[in-house]
Amino acid sequence: IIPLPPNLYSDTNWKGLALRSYFSVGENPTAELDNLNRDIPHHLICHLESERGTIEPLHDYCTTNEEFQWLYFGGFIWVAYIPRASFLDQLNGCSILKASIASDHEACNVHSCGLRLVNQHDQEEFEEALFHNMMLLSDKKGKNKQCAEGNSESSSRCSSYIMKPHLERLVKPSHRKWDFDRFSVYNSCFPSNIDLEWFGHQSNDYSLTISLAQNLNMESNWLGLAVCANFAILEHLTSEIDKLDIPAISHNLSCHFESDKGNSLHHYCTSKEEFMWLHLGGFVWVSYIPRVWFSDQLNECSSLEASVVSDHEAFSVHKCGLRLLYQHDEEEFTQAILQYMTSLCDKKGKNKQTPS
Repeated sequence: IIPLPPNLYSDTNWKGLALRSYFSVGENPTAELDNLNRDIPHHLICHLESERGTIEPLHDYCTTNEEFQWLYFGGFIWVAYIPRASFLDQLNGCSILKASIASDHEACNVHSCGLRLVNQHDQEEFEEALFHNMMLLSDKKGKNKQCAEGNSESSSRCSSYIMKPHLERLVKPSHRKWDFDRFSVYNSCFPSNIDLEWFGHQSNDYSLTISLAQNLNMESNWLGLAVCANFAILEHLTSEIDKLDIPAISHNLSCHFESDKGNSLHHYCTSKEEFMWLHLGGFVWVSYIPRVWFSDQLNECSSLEASVVSDHEAFSVHKCGLRLLYQHDEEEFTQAILQYMTSLCDKKGKNKQTPS
């Protein structure tokens, strides 16, 4: 509920109303959302009411299938703008305005919301803030794509935008390295003796390029991308490792992706235990990146190049691999991770049995 100035209706500086609401689901979004029918449109609805009654018409927005998927990764933010012309004279003489925001899917809840009257002197600031957030967090979605670009006619049109969650929310911390989730980023390191045949496309170098289907983003059964890289110490720099203060430094692995549409960077900071495996012949970084992480970077692209590196010059990549992961591959990939975990446990067991 927000108070309204007594002369709002006659104030020529008043341009409209801005609203913001954060939608998400419960602690187990995968279970709740998997029960929903994806073919049914998902609507966000804002019901406005003053002491004179309901404001007509209802303001609503139908999310795209891609936007709906963001509920798996922490939710999304709905930002809407309603111009004063939409209210006609319904706010004339009113002192309060109440907004009730909801989704037509019961699993999708509003966790916070806000309202603000937009005046002439606020309009440029509002549009700049909207544009800035769109560039940082999301691809712009909505009925009026000119508003965030500062179009002079934007103040007379209804607009709706959906903002993506921060990409960091895609990473679900887990102490169980075998706990694979198709909707989350997965990272782990394993001994270098594991079999990487599952990854298919491989290169005896730090970079690799794979071909992509032109309609990849339209394939509903495409889940994401699996990456592997075999790291080892350069022979002439072996002595340098002994000089490193392992507990005091961080070791980052990075994968740089490049497509026809641009670049993106995926990285992982190894644990101290994983870092020490370099003394035992190196390790293999296995990572999975869900499709939503790439946004539209792979849309209508013919190829994807990946380059994997370490932030320590003493380490080099001897082999890397890429594979697009589809729904029918999920069980096989999960089993591969379990196999890698078994290899890791065996490696640890042998090391404990080795006499000092």
